[in-house]
Amino acid sequence: MGQSKLVTGNIPMRFSQGFFILLAAAFAGGCATSSRLSSDFSGNPVSAGWKSETFSEKGAECRWAGSENGAVDPHLLSRQGQWTSPQIALASSASGYRISFRFKATEPGKWSCTFFNEDGEKLPGAQSGTIQRSTLWSKETVTVDIPEDATHMRVMFSSLEDGIVSIDDVSVHPVKRRKHRESIAQSTSHM
Repeated sequence: MGQSKLVTGNIPMRFSQGFFILLAAAFAGGCATSSRLSSDFSGNPVSAGWKSETFSEKGAECRWAGSENGAVDPHLLSRQGQWTSPQIALASSASGYRISFRFKATEPGKWSCTFFNEDGEKLPGAQSGTIQRSTLWSKETVTVDIPEDATHMRVMFSSLEDGIVSIDDVSVHPVKRRKHRESIAQSTSHM
């Protein structure tokens, strides 16, 4: 009683055990140093490693408008504040990262990403852009370059002035060298 039994069907026991051990090791290793981030905020973002801070005491807030709080579309919300992603390990084969997110904003806000070296020191070369005012959910996709010696990054979403910025469906993925060059060529040829 209390024991579990591995059922292998017609697969030899040694192969199936080895396969499952390899699969478990690969999964555990991938979780420890993920080079990707995907958040729909259906669960509490703080328990997933997201951090928030406010810039003033009067009227400032950063909160999770989560499903547990009755929100139909769970998301991050900030007014005079900022949400910061968990640390993302950078893939050595990537030349850049594609960041996608949905947003609503009563006033313009800002997205940014900061890079760190293996000692955790912040590197020069932070990149940022404007989150435009929008009363409807809109989608933004940007590609950022990785500075030399960067091993990790964090993505931030900030509200500016007294506006409210709502963020949802954040996705951060590596871009391989060839695809990144094609992405740059396509974005400059349409200007």
